[in-house]
Amino acid sequence: MPRELIALQPQKAKLLSYSDDLELQPNQVRIRSLYGAPKHGTELNMYRGTNPFQEKKYNPDWQVFEKTARKVSPFPFGLGNMFVGEVIAVGSQVTGVQVSDRVAGYGHLRETHTLSDKDVLLMPKTMKWKAALCYDPAQYAFQAIRDSQLGLGDNTAVFGLGAIGLMAVAMAKIAGAHFICGIDPIAKRRQAALELGADLVLDPKNVDVGMEIRRETNRQGVDCVIESSGTASALHQAIRSAAFRGRIALVGWYNQALQDLNLGEEAHFNIPDLIFSRVASEPGRDYPSWTRDRVKKVCWDLLASGRIDCGKVIDPVVRFEEADSAYAYYVDQHPEQSIKLGVVFPGSNGGDNP
Repeated sequence: MPRELIALQPQKAKLLSYSDDLELQPNQVRIRSLYGAPKHGTELNMYRGTNPFQEKKYNPDWQVFEKTARKVSPFPFGLGNMFVGEVIAVGSQVTGVQVSDRVAGYGHLRETHTLSDKDVLLMPKTMKWKAALCYDPAQYAFQAIRDSQLGLGDNTAVFGLGAIGLMAVAMAKIAGAHFICGIDPIAKRRQAALELGADLVLDPKNVDVGMEIRRETNRQGVDCVIESSGTASALHQAIRSAAFRGRIALVGWYNQALQDLNLGEEAHFNIPDLIFSRVASEPGRDYPSWTRDRVKKVCWDLLASGRIDCGKVIDPVVRFEEADSAYAYYVDQHPEQSIKLGVVFPGSNGGDNP
């Protein structure tokens, strides 16, 4: 029987068997997984049991979080959020894809997926699988770039060089940023940022980031900042780094007390704009011209074109058979050894057009 990666309780994941013998509906396709990847930020909070949805529920009518009557457990749930695979069966009404096509889509780490044909993306033959797995973080980075109002010739800084941050570095370069600084305590991620277009990278554990960025910009600071780490200390330094009336797009998910953030210092005197950025919260600031569907299309086309080298982002790559232990090791316990974990399923070729 096929298997899937399931989080059973906080910080415990296991590969479990499942049945995939349901009859295919007319509009559905069945896919054999070749590659996959988890989502290190949001998903990791759920895996650790630290997301707000366990004790509170978001009320879309009132647009606030409300306390629930009792604690709600998200467990068990599937780990992973993107896959690349080969179509092995199609329903009678499916016309957009056919058997043997390579496609990508949203789904956790499992050996097969059965989805509506509207929920899969047909991959061009030249598109690399690592690029397809970056489709989700690319959307969040793209929206943060737009929300920060980064323009041609602007100086910018990107805090947090995970998948979203690295996508933001690459997109800032494409958008015509004059100077890009990447900030992260993990050396592997700083090196990837340099290869994706950063002019300078800084380790926040070893330098005063705000002062270093001001030195590099003749004391002015950067015009806009992308803060994707979701940490209070990074947000504080992001504010210190921004120019007077600079723009700071916050794309990270903050889940801890902000004791390292002092809004009575640079924030009070330099009056930056703090812009909370989340592509999944619709309608966005530039609606109706821009919708998430439009963001998705632009990001897919950008990734399919090969203009962003996602080989630097999907690292390391492990076999599906070790996905449970690899998730615990690389995603949860030792993030310094990874950027975005890639998983290769049986029957695929890990070296095939990565």
